[in-house]
Amino acid sequence: MTKKEEMQQQLSALREQINALDAQIVPLLEKRLAVAEQIAQVKHAAQLSLTNRGREQIILDKLSKSVTDPVHARYLRELYQDIFLISKQYQAQVIKGLQDQDQ
Repeated sequence: MTKKEEMQQQLSALREQINALDAQIVPLLEKRLAVAEQIAQVKHAAQLSLTNRGREQIILDKLSKSVTDPVHARYLRELYQDIFLISKQYQAQVIKGLQDQDQ
Protein backbone atom coordinates (compact mmCIF):
# COMPACT_ATOMS: atom_id res chain seq x y z
CA MET A 1 0.00 0.00 0.00
CA THR A 2 1.31 3.43 -0.92
CA LYS A 3 1.67 6.28 1.55
CA LYS A 4 -1.19 8.10 -0.20
CA GLU A 5 -3.45 5.04 0.11
CA GLU A 6 -2.56 4.72 3.79
CA MET A 7 -3.45 8.36 4.36
CA GLN A 8 -6.74 7.93 2.50
CA GLN A 9 -7.54 4.89 4.64
CA GLN A 10 -6.71 6.83 7.80
CA LEU A 11 -8.83 9.76 6.62
CA SER A 12 -11.77 7.43 5.93
CA ALA A 13 -11.51 5.93 9.41
CA LEU A 14 -11.44 9.40 11.00
CA ARG A 15 -14.44 10.47 8.95
CA GLU A 16 -16.32 7.42 10.17
CA GLN A 17 -15.63 8.60 13.72
CA ILE A 18 -17.06 12.01 12.81
CA ASN A 19 -20.13 10.32 11.31
CA ALA A 20 -20.66 8.33 14.50
CA LEU A 21 -20.36 11.47 16.63
CA ASP A 22 -22.77 13.35 14.35
CA ALA A 23 -25.26 10.50 14.76
CA GLN A 24 -25.16 11.20 18.51
CA ILE A 25 -25.12 15.01 18.28
CA VAL A 26 -28.02 15.52 15.86
CA PRO A 27 -30.71 13.94 18.08
CA LEU A 28 -29.47 16.01 21.03
CA LEU A 29 -29.62 19.23 19.01
CA GLU A 30 -33.11 18.30 17.86
CA LYS A 31 -34.17 17.80 21.49
CA ARG A 32 -32.59 21.16 22.33
CA LEU A 33 -34.67 22.85 19.63
CA ALA A 34 -37.81 21.15 20.96
CA VAL A 35 -37.11 22.62 24.39
CA ALA A 36 -36.36 26.00 22.77
CA GLU A 37 -39.83 25.83 21.21
CA GLN A 38 -41.37 25.31 24.65
CA ILE A 39 -39.32 28.22 25.98
CA ALA A 40 -40.65 30.39 23.14
CA GLN A 41 -44.19 29.50 24.14
CA VAL A 42 -43.50 30.53 27.74
CA LYS A 43 -41.78 33.75 26.62
CA HIS A 44 -44.76 34.58 24.43
CA ALA A 45 -47.28 33.90 27.19
CA ALA A 46 -45.28 35.92 29.74
CA GLN A 47 -44.30 38.60 27.18
CA LEU A 48 -40.62 38.06 27.94
CA SER A 49 -37.70 39.20 25.81
CA LEU A 50 -36.35 36.79 23.24
CA THR A 51 -32.74 37.29 24.37
CA ASN A 52 -31.37 36.67 27.84
CA ARG A 53 -27.73 37.72 27.63
CA GLY A 54 -27.14 36.94 31.30
CA ARG A 55 -28.19 33.32 30.80
CA GLU A 56 -26.08 33.06 27.67
CA GLN A 57 -23.04 34.36 29.57
CA ILE A 58 -23.61 31.85 32.38
CA ILE A 59 -23.72 29.02 29.84
CA LEU A 60 -20.55 30.25 28.12
CA ASP A 61 -18.73 30.60 31.46
CA LYS A 62 -19.78 27.09 32.48
CA LEU A 63 -18.67 25.78 29.10
CA SER A 64 -15.27 27.45 29.45
CA LYS A 65 -14.76 25.74 32.80
CA SER A 66 -15.76 22.32 31.50
CA VAL A 67 -13.55 22.24 28.38
CA THR A 68 -10.57 19.97 28.94
CA ASP A 69 -8.46 21.22 26.03
CA PRO A 70 -7.92 25.00 26.18
CA VAL A 71 -7.22 25.05 22.43
CA HIS A 72 -10.83 23.93 21.85
CA ALA A 73 -12.37 26.50 24.22
CA ARG A 74 -12.53 29.36 21.72
CA TYR A 75 -14.11 27.18 19.03
CA LEU A 76 -16.66 25.65 21.38
CA ARG A 77 -17.58 29.12 22.58
CA GLU A 78 -18.19 30.21 18.98
CA LEU A 79 -20.18 27.04 18.31
CA TYR A 80 -22.41 27.73 21.29
CA GLN A 81 -22.90 31.33 20.21
CA ASP A 82 -24.12 29.96 16.87
CA ILE A 83 -26.42 27.54 18.69
CA PHE A 84 -27.83 30.46 20.70
CA LEU A 85 -28.43 32.42 17.50
CA ILE A 86 -30.21 29.55 15.79
CA SER A 87 -32.29 28.86 18.89
CA LYS A 88 -33.35 32.51 19.04
CA GLN A 89 -34.19 32.52 15.33
CA TYR A 90 -36.36 29.44 15.87
CA GLN A 91 -37.97 30.96 18.97
CA ALA A 92 -38.72 34.15 17.02
CA GLN A 93 -40.46 32.07 14.36
CA VAL A 94 -42.49 30.22 17.00
CA ILE A 95 -43.44 33.47 18.74
CA LYS A 96 -44.43 35.04 15.41
CA GLY A 97 -46.72 32.07 14.75
CA LEU A 98 -48.27 32.42 18.18
CA GLN A 99 -48.79 36.16 17.68
CA ASP A 100 -50.49 35.49 14.36
CA GLN A 101 -52.81 33.00 16.09
CA ASP A 102 -53.67 35.62 18.73
CA GLN A 103 -54.93 38.05 16.10
